Amino acid sequence: MRNFNSDLSYMIQQINHSMEQMINERLESEGVSTSQARVLYHLYTTEGSNQREIQTSLSIKSSSLTKLIDILEKKQLVIRKESPNDSRVKLIFLTEKGKEKEKRLWQLREETETFLSQSLTPEQKDKLIEYLATIKGTLN
Repeated sequence: MRNFNSDLSYMIQQINHSMEQMINERLESEGVSTSQARVLYHLYTTEGSNQREIQTSLSIKSSSLTKLIDILEKKQLVIRKESPNDSRVKLIFLTEKGKEKEKRLWQLREETETFLSQSLTPEQKDKLIEYLATIKGTLN
């Protein structure tokens, strides 16, 4: 009989589920979800991106991103602005309130990274990232 608990896809799903719960608990104090934080992290490194760029970077559907940006706008963390080159394109910028969260969100991300990799050597962590990137490339 086959043991699905040792399947790669099952392990990745279980890890993702556990991580999502842990990260959401940590982000709760900041008033954002994991999905919302991913958009903010993108904007912290590439502010003024258009929705297509964010969508591609985060590998999410356009409709999902639109909902996330709507929520972040309601929370006054981001604002949409018309592109000076094309009025049909909206650029996404952080508000002051969004910028104020940056230090704490990066700190939470670093704490999570440290927790997740505590049982790995630096070499094992590098190899795991390499293997996961290969799998991600297969899926894209």
